[in-house]
Amino acid sequence: LTGDIYDGKTCHDMGLLNFYAKDLEKETKELALKIADNSPVALSLTKKALKVSYHQSLQTSLDMLSSFQGITQRTSDHFEAIRAFKEKRAPNFKGV
Repeated sequence: LTGDIYDGKTCHDMGLLNFYAKDLEKETKELALKIADNSPVALSLTKKALKVSYHQSLQTSLDMLSSFQGITQRTSDHFEAIRAFKEKRAPNFKGV
């Protein structure tokens, strides 16, 4: 409320940031690649759920998430994730 301007490190030290990146571009690319490594179907439904949750009740959001979970658990990507986990390897998602 003071209108003071703080740098990122100071904001982090004050507890206003979850993390502080010294090389923001590098860390942003790493985060984007980590997200992109996930199942496209699960990512798409997660984004839809987040958007809808801003405008719907908690119960409606939970019902939708339950439905989305049922959908994702029947995809080829889900079974690929299980196989990859058992085989101790990275999954190869195809978006189906």
